[in-house]
Amino acid sequence: MQHIRRLLECEEKQPGGHSEATRRWAMLFEQGWLRAARMTSKEGREEEAARSLLSKLTGQLDALEEVSQELRELELAACIRRMAAVARRSGLLSVQLRCVPAHYYNLTLEERSLLLGAPSIHHLCKTVVFENRECVYTDCSNSDNSRFYAVIIQYTSKCNTEKLLRLVRSWTPGSRRADYNFQLCPEEEAEELTGYRRNGVAPVGMKQAIPVIVSHRIASLSPCFLWLGGGHPDIKLGCSVTELVKATGARVEDVTM
Repeated sequence: MQHIRRLLECEEKQPGGHSEATRRWAMLFEQGWLRAARMTSKEGREEEAARSLLSKLTGQLDALEEVSQELRELELAACIRRMAAVARRSGLLSVQLRCVPAHYYNLTLEERSLLLGAPSIHHLCKTVVFENRECVYTDCSNSDNSRFYAVIIQYTSKCNTEKLLRLVRSWTPGSRRADYNFQLCPEEEAEELTGYRRNGVAPVGMKQAIPVIVSHRIASLSPCFLWLGGGHPDIKLGCSVTELVKATGARVEDVTM
């Protein structure tokens, strides 16, 4: 603006003074400059307000993260106490319960075994619920022909449903093959049956007494100790295979590929 004013003063000193066009141009320029100044000031205030709001939100998110972490720790502590009591009642004297980080299942089997102190990746196991969708029964009252079975296998192997079918069928002589069709139990139904969420299924303390089958490969582990779900996705339970078989009344069978 100072440059414009000096330009007008110089023209005014010239013969005839400054022209109408110059005055109009200067007036328009001044109006534009003032408008730009107001906009800049408004944008500055808005930017400052945005920065202040962002700072507040960041602080609230940090506080929420702390509360979430505290709640997770309380949940895990309560679950460990409950599972320790279940293990004692079941006769698992060798039981160990370990908390694992939330990203546990993003780790390789080697990394998981190191985290748990497992002798090898073959000692990492899981409890998988299978459903016979053609079963004449709707529950688990008949362990020889149950609608559901909790099958414990290693992470390094897979359950062979054809072997599982032949095994369970052999327990009911004279049964038809058409009466057997083993499929993975839907996650929501498995949680309802066991009381445990996915990746946290334990073969002890289940809501329903589901018959347990342990892979014969697990029984051959050396040392004869396994790690599996401990009642919560972030808790793992370790115990003697022999004690687990005795505590659950499990059958040790060849059901893997």
